This record gives sequence, structure tokens and C-alpha cells, in this order.
Amino acid sequence: MQSEVLIFPDHWKVIQALEHMRSYHTPRFYDVFVVDDERRFLGSIELSTFVKCQEEDLLSEVMTRSVHAIPMDWRQDEITFMFRLYELISAPVIDKDARIIGVITVDDVMRVIEDKVAEDFMHLGGIHASDFHKTVSKTSLGRLNWLLITVIDAVLTSLVIHFFEKVLHFKQGLIVLMPIAAAMGGNSGIQAATVAIRALATKELNTLNSVRFLWKEVSVSCFNGSLLGVGLGGLAFLWFKDIRVALVLGGRYCLICYGQV
Repeated sequence: MQSEVLIFPDHWKVIQALEHMRSYHTPRFYDVFVVDDERRFLGSIELSTFVKCQEEDLLSEVMTRSVHAIPMDWRQDEITFMFRLYELISAPVIDKDARIIGVITVDDVMRVIEDKVAEDFMHLGGIHASDFHKTVSKTSLGRLNWLLITVIDAVLTSLVIHFFEKVLHFKQGLIVLMPIAAAMGGNSGIQAATVAIRALATKELNTLNSVRFLWKEVSVSCFNGSLLGVGLGGLAFLWFKDIRVALVLGGRYCLICYGQV
């Protein structure tokens, strides 16, 4: 938030505001904000509109009242969502009495978004921005949790494969096709998760449409799983000339896609 902001009373004329800006060092701005005699926020004037106004026009006559002010207790994600939803360039920050205490511009919001994206990206790998300045022991302990989760997941997968070791020994074609099903099943889950996370971030997904969203994702997964399951089953049959291998691979991929949702 920037504490330097252009605020003028509603009874001023455009020429008075211009003279004031010429007389003093004005901060970089996108909008001029208008207040009443008690310094309560009334409206704003975009810079492109302000320069086109007649000098004798009253600010109260040329200002826009249907603007969006930001309460001082809003969180960063709420502010970012409002800027994105209404395509704002700047917005005033007001206290509980509707008095302007600062302004947030699109530049501020972009910096917050960049920091948030970088932070989320690093968290996916179990690292933090402060790791560069930490000691070796603290950095290692911070990353160890994610590595342990990966190890546990790999051990469970190995145990499942070991449980079916005899079956795989007689049907070695299943071993060759295992990476295909695993990779495509993981990709299906990532697609569904990405759509859901984006919908939550943009507030498009809520309690009212959650059932519809879930039904759509289930339908898409069933359709894609069935289509690709038949295709992979046919490929396996042409490759190994064994209908049982084809049925196992096709059915396995269908179940993986269904389960990812």
C-alpha cells in the first residue's frame, strides 16, 4: 500500500486540483480520489478522464461513484481477487469510517502475485525462499519431510509390485506396460487437481456448484479413461497377442482415471 495519494474535496474545481498538483510534488497516480468535508471517500476520477475535463467542472460532477474501495482489514488474496474481477488499476484503502488511508495500485498487486506464485512453486518441491541463507543442517531438515513422503510412496508401490511378483513372472508383458498406465494415470489426476485449484483461487467453485463441478470431472475422467483404456488394450493385444494382457491393461487404466477424481 502507498500512503501518498491524491485526495481532493468534492467542491473543488478541476483547475484547483491541477494547480495543486503543479505546486507540489505529486506521487505517481492512476486515479484522483474525491472526499467530502469529513474526508470520507466519495468517488474517483481516472487519469484519462481527468485530463479531458473542463477547468471549471466540479470534481463531484465528473467523478465516478461506482468504484471499489478496499477495507483496511482485507487479506491479500481478497484484494488480488477484486483487482482481477473488476480489472482495476488502483483502488483506495479506507478505514472503518470510510476515510482514505492509502492506495493500492496494480503494480502492488502484481508484486504480491509474483511472490505468491514463487512461494507456491517452491513449496511444491519442499523448499523455501529463505533456504539460501540457512545452514546446511536446517535446509536438510526442511527438505527431509518431502523426501520421506516420496520414499514411503515408492516403498508402497514396490510392495504392491512384490505382492504380484509371481503373476508378473509369468506375464512379463505387464511389466513393460506398467510405466504407461502409471504416467497417464498421474497426468489425469494432475489435470483434475489443476482445474479444481484454479476454480477455488478464482472463486468460481463454491458450495452451490460443487456437485455440478464434481459430476463434470467424473464424467470427463470416465470418458477419457474408457476411450484410452480401449485404445491401450488394443495396442497391448497387437503387441503381445494375448487378450488377457489387453484386458488387464485396458481395465487398469480405466480404473486409474476413475480413481484420480
